[in-house]
Amino acid sequence: MDSGRIARRLLFLLFLLACALWLLLDDPARAGLVLNEVLYDPEGADGDLEFVELIAAGAESLVLADLQLEFCNGSAPGAWEPLWTGPIALPPGGLFLIAEPAVPGADVHLTLDLQNGPEAIRLRAQGQVLDLLGYGE
Repeated sequence: MDSGRIARRLLFLLFLLACALWLLLDDPARAGLVLNEVLYDPEGADGDLEFVELIAAGAESLVLADLQLEFCNGSAPGAWEPLWTGPIALPPGGLFLIAEPAVPGADVHLTLDLQNGPEAIRLRAQGQVLDLLGYGE
């Protein structure tokens, strides 16, 4: 067998393995809710404009009784602090906005006080991390 044919077969096998892993590991409850957009450093003075937007990215509706949004200061890695805990129910593609008081149309208003970095935020439900974002310098 020539080396080109062997390489094509290996690529095909890798493709099949990737497809199998995707099918096996695609958990809609875990992959369904993700951090969609985060504004942690608005232009100028923060002025209560910080927000975290979530999206139901899966193909099914999403209902979580005890979602947690947590913050970790980069100067204390591993010390996660709760920002918000509550229930959430979204259709596929639905958005949920957690924002400071000056942001109109938020589903939840609260003081986020996100620092400019390096920091991290994460989503947790039922002891599982659903999504994690590190940001800043």
